[in-house]
Amino acid sequence: MARFSHPRLLPYALLVALAGLPRPPPAWAVPSGGATARGAGVGSALLVHPDVGVPAMARGIVPVSWREFGKQLARRLQWDVNQTRDAISMHVMALSQFCTQLGRGLNASLVLGIDWPKDLPWRCADLQRPLEKIPTRLFYNSSSLALAEFPSSHLATQRKARKVQKRVLRLLGRKTEEELIWAFLLLTDKHLAKVQAVQEQLPHPHPGSLARAAALCGPQFLACGVSPSCMKGLFCIALCHLDDQTCAYKCLLKYESWLISKFSACAFEKQLLALVNVMNFHTLRPRLPAITPLEGFDNTQLNIYSATRILIGHAHEQKFSWLVAAASSEAYAQFKLQYQIWYYRRSQRRLYYKAVFLSEGRDGHLAWRSRSYVTLPLRTPGAWLFAAADGGVQLREHWYLLGADAQLRWMLIYFKGAARKAGMAYRGCMLLTPDGKVPGRSAMPMISEALAKAEMQP
Repeated sequence: MARFSHPRLLPYALLVALAGLPRPPPAWAVPSGGATARGAGVGSALLVHPDVGVPAMARGIVPVSWREFGKQLARRLQWDVNQTRDAISMHVMALSQFCTQLGRGLNASLVLGIDWPKDLPWRCADLQRPLEKIPTRLFYNSSSLALAEFPSSHLATQRKARKVQKRVLRLLGRKTEEELIWAFLLLTDKHLAKVQAVQEQLPHPHPGSLARAAALCGPQFLACGVSPSCMKGLFCIALCHLDDQTCAYKCLLKYESWLISKFSACAFEKQLLALVNVMNFHTLRPRLPAITPLEGFDNTQLNIYSATRILIGHAHEQKFSWLVAAASSEAYAQFKLQYQIWYYRRSQRRLYYKAVFLSEGRDGHLAWRSRSYVTLPLRTPGAWLFAAADGGVQLREHWYLLGADAQLRWMLIYFKGAARKAGMAYRGCMLLTPDGKVPGRSAMPMISEALAKAEMQP
């Protein structure tokens, strides 16, 4: 990955190149509009959550109920469903509403139930029999990290379907919003209809691309084989599940090696003459949500100069611009002291971005790591193109300024990007502050208003 915020890119790309294995989930799948199942017919996919309680998978900067969390999930799912050519009916709803609809003859094709209580609502008294008519159903209890005993789950028994089920259970076991969304999309893609967001991130190798990579990149792989650090990194990555890219990226940082970068650059970025790379990836940057950057700042209309000033932030007085206080991606939660630095080089007339953070080193102690980007302003003030190469893989990202405090006590920024030839698309949101602490309650209304630009909640 070009930066620590997207830990899933390079390690998986490397393993895919070596083993030809399927792509993991992106840390960027997002919400849908309605949560009502009325009118859902054959071909409907339903994600059903409890009526009350606090979801273990919601780790926001303010407390959230299942109802609020369900609305967020619905919006985020819709971002990916809207990019799918086939008509897919997806709905997120509370358990009591699901039982009511089921009693009225709801004909769904797929149900994913999360954290249902042992004592079901009275509307669900006769739930078992109509549930058995749903061909694909999976019920999961995150507190026990296992399938719920009641009601009974049922998935296809074919070998590929069992692999999907194991992958879905691993995703759900991590108790994050991103993994929950991706698990639901995987089930839908496998058992209902093809989801474009999933299909775009699957590898499509063929004998020509594999043979070309083996012929041209053999020396780079052999060089890694004689390097203890490079091989330890590969073995560490291999012990991680392919859909646990946080684990894989930690391995890459722990055994950081330029030899891995050389191999990845060869396999993914230098196969232009054949118009394909080793896995034949052509992943596009997510289109949704459509972001409108902040229009005004400090009682004046935002321009490129003032937007750049906000990015640079506190760099003149404390040698760094911002610290990450919160983020929508789990990747940002795994590292300590995540410094964000923007600086302008007058000699080159160019703005740069650098992320500096602590991660585990080879000896088990924390070690400093950094990733750097070139930052280019787009036509709309408050929007930028970020470009970087991390581990030989090229990244292109669009960043958007959603909001900022007039005294620069906080800044909210959104990004979406892709590594086209490594099969990775992602998006996320960051709350940045001078000290890395979440602002107090008085700032929450403004932060919520800024987040609404990205159809998200605190």
